[in-house]
Amino acid sequence: MKVNEFLNEVLAAAKAAGIDPAEVYYHGGDSFNVSALDGEISDYKVASSCGVSMRGMFGGKMGSASTEAFDDDAVRQLIDGVKESATLLETDEQDEIFAGEERYPTIEKEESDVATTSAEAKIEKCLKLEALAKAADPRIVRVPSAVVAASSSEVILRNSYGLNLQDSGSYFFSYTSLVAKDGASTAVNGKVAVSSRFDGIDPEKIAADAAKETLSQLNASPVPTGEYRVIFRYDAMQSLLQTFWGVFSAENAQQNLSLFAGKEGENVAADVVTIGSHVRVLDVDEDAEEEYTIVGSQEANPMECRISDDSPFGKALLGHKVGDIVDVEAPIGVLKYKILTVEK
Repeated sequence: MKVNEFLNEVLAAAKAAGIDPAEVYYHGGDSFNVSALDGEISDYKVASSCGVSMRGMFGGKMGSASTEAFDDDAVRQLIDGVKESATLLETDEQDEIFAGEERYPTIEKEESDVATTSAEAKIEKCLKLEALAKAADPRIVRVPSAVVAASSSEVILRNSYGLNLQDSGSYFFSYTSLVAKDGASTAVNGKVAVSSRFDGIDPEKIAADAAKETLSQLNASPVPTGEYRVIFRYDAMQSLLQTFWGVFSAENAQQNLSLFAGKEGENVAADVVTIGSHVRVLDVDEDAEEEYTIVGSQEANPMECRISDDSPFGKALLGHKVGDIVDVEAPIGVLKYKILTVEK
């Protein structure tokens, strides 16, 4: 049975069985992964997976079930599974099925060539990546991994309210890790690249960037203990946020497993001016309001009111809160500004 036909049959069977409202979610995908080590292919994997999960209200409680089959027996198993889990559920928590918005925007995506790129081409690029990484610098002593992978996926969400959403995507992924050594100093690092197009996976650039990252860590010395102003690079900030991903999960907040539970609509960020803050100030001398966004020096653009944190004005605002009056050194003298609002 085809996927769309199967989903329609499940929703129809759910309504006939008294499961209302109900929703079904389909996820299917294909993956390809090849790894190289010491000039040879060390790993080669091709996989496909698909499945359907279902939720529905039965007897005032939410039940759920899932299957990887797409036949009449699977329809019956989903219906029976939802009814059984709802009957056995012992909780007073209210759950619901979101009816959906009236309309959703169409997302334009770059056309991918994952489906038309041969396995031979991906293997060749993987071997090239490992060779280039190994030859990038004499201090590179080992390339533990060089990977080229591809993935395609499709998701479909439907419910008894008439919601019918579908999305699909394909991308290439490549990664290499290096070990560098200089005397007694050893460093390990790597580089990742993701692209919807095969020509977006550039082994020369990946190898060069990986070598640069790894070599930069050789002979590093510790920083003396103290207080410093720190600017996180994008990937370091990403890693930091990933550590706390559970805090930002809406599902965890709903289940009271997050520090943000019960704080919808509240300001949970620091109330002082930081990089990224949108600040409305009052020029005390001119009695005129102005608005600025505090950004890093590379993003600064005074014409768009994007002020560098390293500028005299930016430095004066950082760390202050609403109501504070700050002094800004200027060629014409000291200017005073009162902070009216701070938005993150």
